[in-house]
Amino acid sequence: MELLLGIDMGTGSTKGVLVDTSGSVVASETIPHSMDLPRPGWAEVDPDAVWWQEVCTISRVLTAQVPSGDRVGAMCVSGVGPCLVLCDSDLRPLRPAILYGIDTRATAEIESLTEEFGEQNILDLAGTPLSSQAVGPKIEWVRRNEPDVFEQSRGWYGSNSYIAAKLTGEYVMDHHTASQCDPMYITREFDWNLQWAKRICGHLPLPRLAWPPEGVGTRKKKKKKGAKRVRPPRASAAPGLAPRGGRHRHRRRGRRDRGPGGHPGDRRRRRRVFRGVLGRCARAR
Repeated sequence: MELLLGIDMGTGSTKGVLVDTSGSVVASETIPHSMDLPRPGWAEVDPDAVWWQEVCTISRVLTAQVPSGDRVGAMCVSGVGPCLVLCDSDLRPLRPAILYGIDTRATAEIESLTEEFGEQNILDLAGTPLSSQAVGPKIEWVRRNEPDVFEQSRGWYGSNSYIAAKLTGEYVMDHHTASQCDPMYITREFDWNLQWAKRICGHLPLPRLAWPPEGVGTRKKKKKKGAKRVRPPRASAAPGLAPRGGRHRHRRRGRRDRGPGGHPGDRRRRRRVFRGVLGRCARAR
């Protein structure tokens, strides 16, 4: 029987559950954690020591409880957000993750970006006025106040897209998370606002956008003559579900996303690729 592994990184804990396809719980695990509050209005988390390590630990604990004859067929990782994780080219976080609306450090940036782009224009394109929940002002805050960190950064992530990159090597973000990266996402077009995003992100590339059913990551299958790329399984929620072994790299944005149709993978491919995630979690320290 195939089982499903789900992990959610929350504000106060990371929780995991192993269920069968009918929804019956086979095993569960919870690891409590706390956020850092280094200054008034600041709320941060160490993305590697907290999110990544807890995802790996819970994965190991739950997969060790898979009954004999059963197997884990799919994995889903969701996370608190919208957050901001800035990483170098080797996917090393350059500073703690800036959390969602409870972190209010970017008040001045909210005001300046609203004045620059226009409150009504932001509402028309992004669908909501800028607030402490928006990611754009958080990026602008780092650019202004931590220029060395910003210049060294090669990618920006949310909590779940950071885990997706760690598991698969993909630089990808789901549309729901992207829609909270105000004012850089056009809600009516389901795509980045390239002009505003370039203004805010500068040299930082934009993640590829993915719908939940789309594949995330690939894995090479060794054969007698060379290696063959195997199509990944579809993501069933936020990205981070379709693992690929190998070193992290940024991908250029390809053609426009095709929407929620995606590509279904057969069971054999899903199992083969998923084993790569378990291997990466087992090797994590």
